[in-house]
Amino acid sequence: MSNTRRSPAFDPNGSRNSTPETGRNRDLEQQLAAANKAHDDTKLVFESREQEAEKAYRERLEQLENDYQSLLTYVKGTEKMLKKMKEELELELDLRQDR
Repeated sequence: MSNTRRSPAFDPNGSRNSTPETGRNRDLEQQLAAANKAHDDTKLVFESREQEAEKAYRERLEQLENDYQSLLTYVKGTEKMLKKMKEELELELDLRQDR
């Protein structure tokens, strides 16, 4: 009887039955892990950009609202001033007619 037996194929990851299919599976798993990591990284970048865009939008919206409120105050003040000037003009015209 011979002491040499056929040994099963050696797998560097510790598995005793290494075949081209298990090697292919390992490669695919590594590719999948890399793709998942790339996806997660891209997702984080996208979320960060989305938050920045949302912040910029909110700031711009707030500035527009402040500008609008300032404009309303200015227009109301202008209307009030014009009404007062019109009343003064009418009063002056009435005084001139009485002379």
